Amino acid sequence: MRVWYAVRLSVCLALAVLVFPARAHADGFVNPFVGYHFGGNSACPSLLRCESSNLGLGVSFGVWGNLVGFEEDFGYTNNFFGTAPLLDSSVLTLMSNLMIAPKLGPIRPYAVGGFGLVRVTAETGLINLTVSDTNTIGYDVGGGVIVLFGSHVGLRGDIRGYRSLQDLKVFGVAVSGTKLKFGRAAGGLIVAF
Repeated sequence: MRVWYAVRLSVCLALAVLVFPARAHADGFVNPFVGYHFGGNSACPSLLRCESSNLGLGVSFGVWGNLVGFEEDFGYTNNFFGTAPLLDSSVLTLMSNLMIAPKLGPIRPYAVGGFGLVRVTAETGLINLTVSDTNTIGYDVGGGVIVLFGSHVGLRGDIRGYRSLQDLKVFGVAVSGTKLKFGRAAGGLIVAF
């Protein structure tokens, strides 16, 4: 129940920021990205040591002013726990984030952090059994840089850490000490308007 409350609150905040940007003199942006998951519970032990790629896709959108902004970040990755013949796993994140992004000409270094939904699914193909199907509240913290080429198009790259605040459920039972954690390095095109 708390997860859906957090999701509804995040969507309402995002809509409020997007509906009233003219009064706050903010600019909007959209950022499709490719992310690489590493560390913690992911299949890759670190950013630089990984034998199997663990790429995900996502999109961020939001608004920013001269210093502060807000974004909704949606990310998805398949085979999060690795590839195995009879295992299929995925992680979906939907985060509402505050951005501190000072405008330094065409460059915007930024710090980002917020709360939202972390959804984990894992199934085994052995007997079509769902091992885990968990919605948890989580948070992310990170930073990066945005470089605009002109006033509307640029590139964005960042590194974030993700943590769930609740234990994962295995076969429907919460298992103590199984809070999900991982990092994501991401990059992509950003379009400002």
